[in-house]
Amino acid sequence: MGRFQYFDHWTDEQRQDCQTRAKVREFDPGQTIFVEGRSPVNYAHFVLSGRCMVVQCLKMIKSKLSTVIVYPNCRKLPPVEELKRLQSLRPIEYEYRFLDVATFGCGSVFGVGEHMDDRTVVARSRVQCLLIPRYWLLQKPQNQNNVWNRVRVFIEQRQPSRDKLFEWFLSDGRWQRMRTQLREDFAAAHPKTHATALGDVPTLCRIDQSDVFA
Repeated sequence: MGRFQYFDHWTDEQRQDCQTRAKVREFDPGQTIFVEGRSPVNYAHFVLSGRCMVVQCLKMIKSKLSTVIVYPNCRKLPPVEELKRLQSLRPIEYEYRFLDVATFGCGSVFGVGEHMDDRTVVARSRVQCLLIPRYWLLQKPQNQNNVWNRVRVFIEQRQPSRDKLFEWFLSDGRWQRMRTQLREDFAAAHPKTHATALGDVPTLCRIDQSDVFA
């Protein structure tokens, strides 16, 4: 507890009470640490060692119009009548994308009530966390000056929202398509002047430049 300044103002009785309620857990790389709505969701997590990442799951309705794939946000569904019409035409096809949102290191805290819609905290390396019951942490003696609400607001401001991540996903997709189109247009406007193939390169040069035997 000495690693976190949040507990500097606590009395000895509060520290002893916390030690009887809290527990320390270790997580292997790739193991799920925190999922909203699942146990131990009622615990605030304080990272003692290691690094973990916040993964956002984007659930999208995939629809193809001509040659363009459209990804509408599932939060912004069309009206009920339009949705029923689409369902009658074809079954809805969902696509899931997982985005790395943030990284928590030693001294970080999460699980204090911040928005975690479709988000999961996963261990990058071996992680050790101190788990303190959230209901006890939010009681007035441990929540002087509303410190934990301030921590929650700070975390939410530092991490992009789900809608913002969805906008970035669409923007990146448009850029990837434009880059591919530019490359194809340039190749079509500047055809090869030499029909050099891989077989024309001396074998010795190919071996020297290859990392197969490195």
